[in-house]
Amino acid sequence: ILYLQKPENSGNLVVEIPNGDTSYEYEVPMSEGDVVIFQNTLYHWTIPNKSNEDKFVIGIEMCQRHIMNEKTTEYGIEQKTLEEL
Repeated sequence: ILYLQKPENSGNLVVEIPNGDTSYEYEVPMSEGDVVIFQNTLYHWTIPNKSNEDKFVIGIEMCQRHIMNEKTTEYGIEQKTLEEL
């Protein structure tokens, strides 16, 4: 997640971290220009924007596919070009 514009009081990222049979919420203090990378399987959300300005964030989800076919590497990761997606 890339924070392009983050005014004061516009809300931080919160990630739910599993801990055995329970979990806890971790608030990630974000600023403009910050990037955070985490597993896409973790629940996450942002605290509401309480400023009068817009917050701009770019989120990208990347994942590995473990499907065996003629395009898979020996490690089971399927490779595609942008045109194939």
